[in-house]
Amino acid sequence: MISSSHEAMHGIFTHDAAAVGHAFRVLDLPFPEPIAVEQISVDLTATTPVERRADTILRVTTVNDEFLLIVEAQSNRDVTRFAAWSFYVTFLHNKYELPVVLVVVCHDKATATWAGKPMTLTDRSWTSFTLQPLVLGPHNVPAITDPAEVLADTDAAQLWRDKMDTERSFFRSESAQRLRAQGREQGFEQGLEQGLEQGLGRGVARSVLTVLTGRGIELSAAQRKLLADTTDVDQLNAWLLQAATATRAGELFG
Repeated sequence: MISSSHEAMHGIFTHDAAAVGHAFRVLDLPFPEPIAVEQISVDLTATTPVERRADTILRVTTVNDEFLLIVEAQSNRDVTRFAAWSFYVTFLHNKYELPVVLVVVCHDKATATWAGKPMTLTDRSWTSFTLQPLVLGPHNVPAITDPAEVLADTDAAQLWRDKMDTERSFFRSESAQRLRAQGREQGFEQGLEQGLEQGLGRGVARSVLTVLTGRGIELSAAQRKLLADTTDVDQLNAWLLQAATATRAGELFG
């Protein structure tokens, strides 16, 4: 229950906005003289749901205490992250009533340098909130050079193996095998069809050459090459019909 003394401590600013400027002067606070003061709603309840998700949140228990660890991956500078990270820290602190540590993991030094600086919510004259992430990046995380460390048999390593096996499972599945068999069958049928068509074309081309030779019509080297390179069966059949009545090769090949 809100007491009258509680209300009195802040109520003066509600009833007399000029008291804000007076307080600045009396207390020698580092703010300029206000020229307007307006009271806005004191209701801080969110009226519409807003989805907010941190990358990873861990509850850590040590021999001495307990705290929450927020782990965020950051690939570049982004000034909007300050508002999001501040919300994560304050929300989790209020919900679990535990200390909260923000860890930001960066893959390049420039981003790590940016994230490692204190982030502040401040007026030009006063800082109300400071967020200090714990940054992990190439500047402070040693590179792994020993293959034995990479091949360590840890829970994390096994989790990664299981994940990779899951990702590859489709390619060993019955559906994948059926698709591969179907592809092979389609490829065989397509190859067979193309082979038959090419074989038929070569047979018609030989027939054209046989008819022309039998009628004493000689072909030049260019005309022989054109006949040999043609795979269009309809065109070859047309030449075969013309070969039966032609008096010279030019009537077929122009």
